[in-house]
Amino acid sequence: DLQIYHDGSNSYIDDPGTGNLKIRSNRLQLEKYTGETMAEFIADGGSSLYYNNSKKLETVTGGVLVAGELEATTLDINGQANIGGDIILDAGGNSTSAGIGNSGNYLQFQAKSGDTSKPQFWMGNHGDTGVYTNASTHYWRKIDNTNIATLTTGQFTVTGEVEATSLDINGNADISGNITNAGW
Repeated sequence: DLQIYHDGSNSYIDDPGTGNLKIRSNRLQLEKYTGETMAEFIADGGSSLYYNNSKKLETVTGGVLVAGELEATTLDINGQANIGGDIILDAGGNSTSAGIGNSGNYLQFQAKSGDTSKPQFWMGNHGDTGVYTNASTHYWRKIDNTNIATLTTGQFTVTGEVEATSLDINGNADISGNITNAGW
């Protein structure tokens, strides 16, 4: 079953049979018998693994590069992790998950149950934050943890000063304190 031959440029070993094949080389490329690359190994250099002739794992001086999705039963990262894209934390496949994502000008932490995704906390690029505690009450806070506003069903409460270019109120307004308008 073992065939060894040379085509003038490259050497080939074909072994479609059973058992192990041990090869020693300074640069080794393993191919499927049809010619698709399966792995490359360079002595004192990088190694690469392929899936369906596409490089998926590569060792480099700084560690390992993975092309595509990395799925693991456990993951231990010692040092800094640079992640481009959203982070999804799945709670064991029971249709609940949590995520960290960057949506435009803010970083959002959200919880998901089934097909419904609700933001639980967000941080804006100007220091503003939002905290959502449940489905009926939302709290907005500044970095110093003081409430800016709360929103419950039918009521919006603001702590501190409100500055607006316009304010439309449909219904009753309960105001304690003074109302001033520099243009009056």
